[in-house]
Amino acid sequence: MSDRRNLLFGTRGSDVEKLQMMLNRFIDPRPDITVDGKFGNGTKATVAKFQTQANQYRSRKIIGENLDTDGIVGPLTWKVLDWYEEDDKKGRERDSGFATLVRNGGRKVPHFRQGDPQWGSIKLGNKTIASKGCAMCSVAMCLAYYGHDINPATLDAYLDANNGYSGNNLYWQKAFDAGQTPGCRKPRLTWPNYRRRSDFIDTIMERLWQNLPTLIGVDYGTSGDGLEDHWVVAVGYNQKDIIINDPAIAAGNGAANPSQELTHLYDSRRRGGLTPVRLCLFEV
Repeated sequence: MSDRRNLLFGTRGSDVEKLQMMLNRFIDPRPDITVDGKFGNGTKATVAKFQTQANQYRSRKIIGENLDTDGIVGPLTWKVLDWYEEDDKKGRERDSGFATLVRNGGRKVPHFRQGDPQWGSIKLGNKTIASKGCAMCSVAMCLAYYGHDINPATLDAYLDANNGYSGNNLYWQKAFDAGQTPGCRKPRLTWPNYRRRSDFIDTIMERLWQNLPTLIGVDYGTSGDGLEDHWVVAVGYNQKDIIINDPAIAAGNGAANPSQELTHLYDSRRRGGLTPVRLCLFEV
């Protein structure tokens, strides 16, 4: 579009963030570049990769010529990116089952069910993982997504050995410490204080566009007290909702079955519906 500036090495801003999100969505395999609004060497190389791929499949159809593979986002590269964006939207409208799922390389977020016989009967305090282990199962899903050899049983053993529980509740930082890479900084957690639905959606979607799963504390409609009754993991999105992995139910594997309503955050009618009331944002 004519009102867009050229983006090249050294530029910064929200339009660079938008560009980085688009690159993460439209390059195959996904490059997983950091969305930080800074056009550095990594972004430049990724733009050149997009230009090369677009020349193989779409550029001549869209603009009548090939793009220069120079790593600079000028009017022609913006036009091709916009075509990809519009085509992506049309694809979602054509196919109600369409879903975009986060991936770390080829890995999706695994689904760990609380009641799995491998760990469901393990005690956290005076309750079992099957009855009270939603938070720790959700953390285990996230850590496993990043390649750590962790499941609810091994995470529980780590927490037991490292004073990771207060009664039936886990210490969140201790849980994420189980995935700390030796010699690297501790995982960082933040807890935004949101009230508006739009704030939850915007933050979750921004993370999903960066291939980052997100921990969501939900209030059941059957309680309606505004407090978290349960924890789930955002693992993707479709044309109208956020896809989740729900550790409480066998049918809660949204990463594997994104079309079923039970794995849709806002459309799910389980327990009277799920309303996000808290987010745990993490960097590992």
